[in-house]
Amino acid sequence: MALCLLVVYLICYFSLWKGISTSGKVVWFTALFPYVVLLILFIRGITLPGSADGIRYYLSPNFDAIYDAEVWVDAATQVFFSLGPGFGVLLAYASYNKYHNNVYKDAILTSFINSATSFVAGFVIFSVLGYMAH
Repeated sequence: MALCLLVVYLICYFSLWKGISTSGKVVWFTALFPYVVLLILFIRGITLPGSADGIRYYLSPNFDAIYDAEVWVDAATQVFFSLGPGFGVLLAYASYNKYHNNVYKDAILTSFINSATSFVAGFVIFSVLGYMAH
């Protein structure tokens, strides 16, 4: 465990070694690599037997749950953890924007990408759950 922590510290150090200008190149990898992994897991998940049952369950909504307050609390909690508005990351990213940056476009784009990623991740999770239930 300590060795893994050391590796993470070294990666962070060398990513930020020469300042913010070189970290832009690192961001291309760290931002896109999770989507590559998600795509690989999605392809693997849909090839499993029984995955169609899990995906069918994922896409069949339960409209009675809309009236349950706990569902809305869980959804709001998911949004706050997913977007992380109170963690300071968005503020740190915003400090590097130009003064006249279109923040509305950035907010809509960030929310859309976050929602789409969560939706695709649901396919990955429920395809594996369908396999496990098979």
